[in-house]
Amino acid sequence: MAKKTDKKVEKKNTKVVAKKVNTKKEMPEKIKKEVEEVVEKVSTKVDEVKTTVGKKKNHTFTIVTLACVCVFFVLSFIIKSAEKPNELQEIDLTDLSKEVKTWYEDLAAGNTVVTVIASSECPHCQELKPVITKSAKDNNYKLYFFEANKMEDADYTALTTAFDLKNYEGSIPYIYVAKDKLFVSGHTGNLPDADLTTFLKDAGVIE
Repeated sequence: MAKKTDKKVEKKNTKVVAKKVNTKKEMPEKIKKEVEEVVEKVSTKVDEVKTTVGKKKNHTFTIVTLACVCVFFVLSFIIKSAEKPNELQEIDLTDLSKEVKTWYEDLAAGNTVVTVIASSECPHCQELKPVITKSAKDNNYKLYFFEANKMEDADYTALTTAFDLKNYEGSIPYIYVAKDKLFVSGHTGNLPDADLTTFLKDAGVIE
């Protein structure tokens, strides 16, 4: 079973103390603009309906018409958003460590990258580490194995916001695959050798 962890951990008088990091994502600027456009279109249609209805006293007709217009635009926006690929987000690299910068540069170059979010204190993560490290060596793919409890806040935030990790809620180990600047697949929990191979094949990492 995957271990639930609150990033981040730091040493204090030889004791390990948990420290939660806020990884809540801000709405991308592109999405904000699209929401504003939808709101503007709805407002325009509402004004058109009001003009058409004029001084009619049939309020039921007016309400139903307005509701239909709103539902139409909201559904159109949802469908459009659902069709969007999970693309790599732009990140400020200024305060990131060398390893995380290299990881992001590999993603930005469109390389196939396997990323693992783990912890040095998680038994399941430590079981996975030699298995997936050997797999990466044998199959020649890029692997980044990050132990979150040893990372700075900026590095961890970059790691968890480069893509929209919809199925990541802090449980570890978490494995995700990216290719051509797109999020391909993610998995929470340890994977035995055979299951790991299947996951990587399904994600297009190995043949």
